[in-house]
Amino acid sequence: MQKIQCMFFRAIVIATIVFNAVGATAQVNLSQGLMAYYPFSGNANDSSGNGNNPSFNNATLTEDRFGDANQAYEFNGFNTYIQVPNSTTLNTGNKLSISLWVKVNGFYQGACTGNYLLSKGIASSSPNLYDAVFGNAPYGVYKSINFCSTPLDTNHQSFYGAAVGNYNFLTPNIKTGKWYHLAYVYDGSRSLLYVNSVLVDQGPAPSSFTNASDLIFGKYPTDVYWLKGSLDEIRLYNRALSFTEVNTLYSGPSTLGYTLKSFIARPLENAFAAVHFSTVNEVNTASIVVERSENGVEFIPVGTLVAKGGTKENQYDLIDKGLAGMSKVFYRLKMVDKVGSFQYSHVVSVLLNSKTNTKPLSAELFPNPLKGSSATLNLYSAKDQSVTLTVFEISGKIILNKTFNATKGYSQIGLKEFNNIKAGTYSVRLASDTDVVVQKLIKAE
Repeated sequence: MQKIQCMFFRAIVIATIVFNAVGATAQVNLSQGLMAYYPFSGNANDSSGNGNNPSFNNATLTEDRFGDANQAYEFNGFNTYIQVPNSTTLNTGNKLSISLWVKVNGFYQGACTGNYLLSKGIASSSPNLYDAVFGNAPYGVYKSINFCSTPLDTNHQSFYGAAVGNYNFLTPNIKTGKWYHLAYVYDGSRSLLYVNSVLVDQGPAPSSFTNASDLIFGKYPTDVYWLKGSLDEIRLYNRALSFTEVNTLYSGPSTLGYTLKSFIARPLENAFAAVHFSTVNEVNTASIVVERSENGVEFIPVGTLVAKGGTKENQYDLIDKGLAGMSKVFYRLKMVDKVGSFQYSHVVSVLLNSKTNTKPLSAELFPNPLKGSSATLNLYSAKDQSVTLTVFEISGKIILNKTFNATKGYSQIGLKEFNNIKAGTYSVRLASDTDVVVQKLIKAE
């Protein structure tokens, strides 16, 4: 089934896919803004129509993630790469998206331990560069150590790129022999990094992605930081992909239709967690798989619920009992249609109190990032109580402060005030007499 879906997806990628996704009906046009597309189907040519074909290629054709022969390129980690001459269609303003699949087979042993999947530009001479990398650099920043003068650490390898990186180090981030989907999205104000359709980091956006350098796969332009692994399905866009589009590139097209109204997780006693969500307008939905992760990237299924279907609102609950020894967990929903295709929801997290595993107040803002609509606060309160919501800019300036009465149990509170705030990153604080919850909110343009 996977190989059939893969062939189907390769055939329609330069087409329009229409389906219902999280929150609303979404139009997915994966040909819009396409600068270059390298499906690696027997060769390394550009299939976008822009003619960005390689001038050099000594990488080896290999199996893709479905086991199909000659559908990806393998790089040996010391002298193989693909080089594409610079062109006007490989340069763009302040909006860019990079989507690719990578399988890591090993780690660069030289100084600074970088591993370049894709690069266009040199840091010392190309301020408007773009790239896709993995290595110890984010961990070095996180621990304030010089990763260029320390031994290779294979337990703290993570993906990063221009202005963005994965700084979650609860478990090893990258495992050899495993395929990962990466999406780097720059929308003019933010830089977003998705790993397997999960948003793992966000930061400020570069001002431009225009430079005179060639595009290179498999190494850094100065013949260092060689990739030992395989690449497939590389796409470059001159626009910012939406979460729905990133999700589609990761999991493939789907016939699903649903609106996820709420999704929240809260801790319970005895190292348990309660997962609650609600949907409306379920179309072609067969089942909903609740998945859990300790690092926000690698998920395992913890329960499967049969979809209730119909247009009315459906409530779902699951108790996760396998959390002994964990301090923080992440959940997402895998919505599966009647032919086996699927789409993922956004990710929610819950902190587990090691002493009691109880929390009187928990909340999740949805959607997040927020674009063009009011936000909804999905709230759980252990009792009837007064709660104060405060929104801060990064500078610390308060732009919203309101108090409301939270009722015991689950509730939803509309925040129409968020329509009036400008695009940017905010800190949202909810405080009761006994508890404080702080979340980051991204408001898109």
